Amino acid sequence: MKNTKVNINKLGIIIAIVVIAIIIISIVIAKGKNNSEEIGDNITQEPTVIEGRKLAEAKKYKGLEISNVKFTVKKDGMTGLTADVDNNTGVDTEGQYINIYVLDENGKRITDFTGFIDPIKTGESTIIYADFLTNGIEEEAYDIEITEKREEPDTDNENIEDNNNTAK
Repeated sequence: MKNTKVNINKLGIIIAIVVIAIIIISIVIAKGKNNSEEIGDNITQEPTVIEGRKLAEAKKYKGLEISNVKFTVKKDGMTGLTADVDNNTGVDTEGQYINIYVLDENGKRITDFTGFIDPIKTGESTIIYADFLTNGIEEEAYDIEITEKREEPDTDNENIEDNNNTAK
């Protein structure tokens, strides 16, 4: 048997390089886990598409075609709604706020919230994103109805006008 001499300095450098590599790999893996946890904090499940419901059917709103309606329940207590919007009207549209009514199987409104449709050039598509407080309605959702967002009347100004009219 031959005696093999090991250079202590070279061995120390190799061990140091291995330790540094392990530390770098650990940091990269930990950072990747943190990023996936941040993403996971918002969404707890895949978007829910409920078969046999009118949510999947295309709807028309001012000539725009709205389809592929999905709900996503988030950990923060909100439910997100997404839907595809296609502009086949022949004209560019401006951005606009909309009311989204969620309907049950009997057509009764079970909740409503505001969404926004980005400006869309003719022949192009976009996606509606809207969030509302989760209260389990996504399980009862059968269809949606979309209407134009109208400003609520300022009842204080109406009362002032009424008071001015009655005071005369």
